[in-house]
Amino acid sequence: MTQPKVSVVIPIWNTEKYLEKCLESLVNQTLKDIEIICVNNGSTDSCPQIIDRFARKDSRIKVVNIEHGYLSDARNKGVEYTEGEYLYFCDSDDWLEPDALEKWYNHSKKHNADLCILQERRFNQSTGTYMNINHRLASLYGCLEDKTYTYKDMKNLFMERFEAWLHFYKREFFINNKLYYPSKTFYEDVIIHFKSMFYAKSIVFCFEPLYTWRFRQDASCSKSHNTPEKLDAIVYLEDVYNLLINLNLFDTYKAEYVQMLLNQMNYHIKNCGTKYKRKLISLLENFVNSNKNLKDEIISSSDFKLRYKRFLRKKLLLNLFINFIFKVAKAYLLFPWYTYKIYKMLKKRGY
Repeated sequence: MTQPKVSVVIPIWNTEKYLEKCLESLVNQTLKDIEIICVNNGSTDSCPQIIDRFARKDSRIKVVNIEHGYLSDARNKGVEYTEGEYLYFCDSDDWLEPDALEKWYNHSKKHNADLCILQERRFNQSTGTYMNINHRLASLYGCLEDKTYTYKDMKNLFMERFEAWLHFYKREFFINNKLYYPSKTFYEDVIIHFKSMFYAKSIVFCFEPLYTWRFRQDASCSKSHNTPEKLDAIVYLEDVYNLLINLNLFDTYKAEYVQMLLNQMNYHIKNCGTKYKRKLISLLENFVNSNKNLKDEIISSSDFKLRYKRFLRKKLLLNLFINFIFKVAKAYLLFPWYTYKIYKMLKKRGY
């Protein structure tokens, strides 16, 4: 049996509404010499039956069943079963254009690339509309020519596009550099993105949007805003910082890194509940205080310093608010009748 040209790994968990479209787009690729690793991540809906039905019809499909766990662990498990020359991760609610794998493979093979950065289009599940963002990634990176690049050639390296499905890897490069996803954590694709960019000796870009990302409100990443998983945001930011330190690249990218740090924290703090806002800001404060070169970079810029102080001020206000609520609740428990009378009086006076 010859080595498949491409191994596609699909972690699958409770996406029965969308899985058939995803699998249909893969088995009907114009590039036939592929293998499809379906990792059933403990699905409780009809996904296992859908996978088995496709596997009975197509011998290129391998089925791996695991207990439900993190997306990162499902991806890593899938890699163990791959044999292809190139490696790709597809989400089970998205789909590919029929010639996607053929074009990505030929383009990567032509340049002997370790990594091919891809372009997607977006489908909004709620509105049923598409948004094409042609050349967005390539133009932001500043890499518009049909040639190989390294991270040194790129601008906007910290532009906050990290998704696993934007990367088409030479499998040997992925495995030799141990680009496995960090276990038992959310936002697992961020650190792998940066490791890929820094380790790759040859990077190419495919400008055509051949992958469709289905944006839906019921996806796990959309539902995690008010859960403890939000606290994992600081983990990937620390991982990227440590990577820069270990590669002696922090001085080169310190401004870009701090910009990303503040942007990402602003997004996560804005989109989580009061309890986790305070904890996340505390984690950020501890992280900054424990790394002098990071703190110095924040202090050296009036803009960075102002934005960082806003986070600390927000934490102070949250603490004051929670302490006030606690004191009111304590007063009510100790003196319920008097507290109620004060409440009625204030309400009567229009407070």
